[in-house]
Amino acid sequence: MIVTTKPVNLVKSDCIGTGPSLIEQADNLAERAFSLALELDAAKVELAELENVEIGWIKIALGLMVERDAYAVALYQATRELEALAAS
Repeated sequence: MIVTTKPVNLVKSDCIGTGPSLIEQADNLAERAFSLALELDAAKVELAELENVEIGWIKIALGLMVERDAYAVALYQATRELEALAAS
């Protein structure tokens, strides 16, 4: 969908007959509002995608932390067993 916009002059003119009519200005503002709504929708979609990726990275990081802690516990237990074997 192609949306065209026309410039809107919000400054009051000295002569009533110059510049676009109020109906044309209102139509232009409506087109601009619609265009901004489309851009906002696109930005929302992009933000949701980025948020999903970020959540995925957080899950990976938490999984790695749990795995690291499990390896640390296993290493500690293996060290204790080796110390017990060496002592006997």
